[in-house]
Amino acid sequence: MTEAADDYKLARAIRPLRELVDDLSNWYVRRSRRRFWKSEDDRDKHNAYVTLHFVLSRIAQLMAPWAPFVSDKLWRDLTEETDEVKSVHLSDWPKAGPVDSDLIVEMRMTRDLITSGLQARAAVGIKVRQPLAAARVVSAQPVRQDLLDLMSEELNVKRVELVVESDIKTDEQRVELDTDLTPELKAEGTMREIVRHVQNARRASGLEVDDRIVLTLETKSKGIAAAVQSHGATIKAETLATELKTQGASDQVPVRVDGEELYIGIEKASH
Repeated sequence: MTEAADDYKLARAIRPLRELVDDLSNWYVRRSRRRFWKSEDDRDKHNAYVTLHFVLSRIAQLMAPWAPFVSDKLWRDLTEETDEVKSVHLSDWPKAGPVDSDLIVEMRMTRDLITSGLQARAAVGIKVRQPLAAARVVSAQPVRQDLLDLMSEELNVKRVELVVESDIKTDEQRVELDTDLTPELKAEGTMREIVRHVQNARRASGLEVDDRIVLTLETKSKGIAAAVQSHGATIKAETLATELKTQGASDQVPVRVDGEELYIGIEKASH
């Protein structure tokens, strides 16, 4: 980015910034949301916020030549109670530190395989919120276990089987899904759909991301009721609910889950 800016190649200079913002939003923030909303103020939560603050500050600096007012507002909000200079335009242009090239290559390959798996889901019409039993990853090289775990989470599969075929090309790597849905998997998929609607209701209520709630889920559907009963603990954890009720929300506008009506009631918890 620095070299392109020095050469006045503006379109090329801002391209990495767009990619950085996309990576930050669609990967780091999305995947770190549980770290942000932890009730305990532990080291992992602290590190998540410190990393986010650092990256946003660097983004403000990198954006300053192209969006001077927005970047300065972002910088001032981020550094108000620090010893940093008061304006982003008085700060030094950031310098690149050490880069783990191997990790970048591994992560790019992992994301490509995840994209392949998501495309396979779309091809058979199965939403990502619906868990699947397994995925078979055909790769040209070994994949670290932590990256296989990442694939499992992103593809929402219970198990990932790695098959290394060293004679295939990189663009021939693929993900094959086990699309057989057991009743247990279907119930978990229903639970995840419920969680999505509750999260939408949280946002519509103007709650902060870490606010705790008292949640009411009322329905006449036996399937939805069974999913709530069997996955109640997960629903509470995912929606930051301190209490889960099944009566008292019939005055709300219902949402539809698996073609059935579900009434959602949300109150901010008192503690």
